[in-house]
Amino acid sequence: MRIYKATIWAKINYGSIAYHSANNNLLYKLQVIQNTALKIITGTRKSKSTVLLHIECGMLTLNNQREINQLKYHARTKALGDDLPINLSVTKDDPVYLKRYKNPRTR
Repeated sequence: MRIYKATIWAKINYGSIAYHSANNNLLYKLQVIQNTALKIITGTRKSKSTVLLHIECGMLTLNNQREINQLKYHARTKALGDDLPINLSVTKDDPVYLKRYKNPRTR
């Protein structure tokens, strides 16, 4: 798991803020890479649920990790002004923003 996180996951996660708006098919291919790696690491069958696989490995899906990275970066750069590209992309209409800031249960 350490080797996976240090090599593959680090490369996929790096720059996830920049490619969060990529085509869903391309993002799905990245998720398949992670799922395959986790199945190899744990030695499970291909038919095992990916939800259970992520729970067993203590990993988030790449989509969830991208959302977390985007919100962290937004929080760090918010003080620098609203005209930065990341602050323009995370708006009150953005689903990531709505899930995090508008739902009182997530606070």
